Amino acid sequence: MKRNKRTVESRLNAKMQALSQALTDFANDAPYGLLENVAALSGAMHTHPRYQEFYETFQDRLSGFTGIYRIVIDLAGEFHKLEIASPDIWDRIDWVSTVDKAVDYLIDEALRETWIPSAENVMRITLADQGETWEDDN
Repeated sequence: MKRNKRTVESRLNAKMQALSQALTDFANDAPYGLLENVAALSGAMHTHPRYQEFYETFQDRLSGFTGIYRIVIDLAGEFHKLEIASPDIWDRIDWVSTVDKAVDYLIDEALRETWIPSAENVMRITLADQGETWEDDN
């Protein structure tokens, strides 16, 4: 079935408008630390050497960019929960390298297994690799 170019563009525009509104709502309600995590994880994700391969592999299952951004937001939420539960965490391990390691694990594991690990597992394994443990009680 051949899709009309205008129909595709219209759907893409609608998705981008919905994402824009969701991000605006999120930014208006979110704590600053959570927004820092979203920004850092998004940057690490979209500049990762294997991002293009990740995108091409999962774009259909995730509805493209918007689904990938959902992964970033979920992972940022795990970082934020960790910071609340363990306020001194970044005194013990480096935040920037933890962001990079989390994205490395997420992308590498997803491409190796052809499924996307949960944000909780990414956080747990990333911390374990640095000698830290943490379980979300929620």
